[in-house]
Amino acid sequence: MNPCDLETALRRATTTGTMLQEHELCWLYALAVMAPPGPAVELGVYKGGSLSVWCGARRFGDPVYAVDTWEPPVWSKVEAEFQAQLAQHALCITVLKMPSWESAEVIPGPVAFCFVDSAHDDTGAPRDVQAWPSRIMPGGIIAFHDYGVSKPTITVKKHVDAWQKEARWLSLGV
Repeated sequence: MNPCDLETALRRATTTGTMLQEHELCWLYALAVMAPPGPAVELGVYKGGSLSVWCGARRFGDPVYAVDTWEPPVWSKVEAEFQAQLAQHALCITVLKMPSWESAEVIPGPVAFCFVDSAHDDTGAPRDVQAWPSRIMPGGIIAFHDYGVSKPTITVKKHVDAWQKEARWLSLGV
């Protein structure tokens, strides 16, 4: 892996593109810096823009995993761009093509950092919330994209809040 400063990491995202805004990428980078040494995971990577940003913050040489289903026709359109992003930035990442919640059983843990940007609906979000928090090491960080988005098709907040009501993890912000 090729650690870098925030400015360099943000430039990485512009080479491939990302659906995250700059302030979100900066927060993600900061969270990856705060996370302890250990494996790191992004669930729902698409072209790899956000993945390449937070990977720049990881300085431990620990394994990094990219998980997505890349369902057709999406995968055929972005596979080359994703692989080019990994090669261009010397990102040594294990890629898993599978549902995010199933990868919790495949990726060795415990995990130090997990960015969940996969299924945002009532089918996938509860599965990720059920599968991933128990895989996070003490002091580790799990971040959920689109937590604050209020749309009928995006129910991340509802499922995270239900889990958090019982789990009572420390919130680092939104």
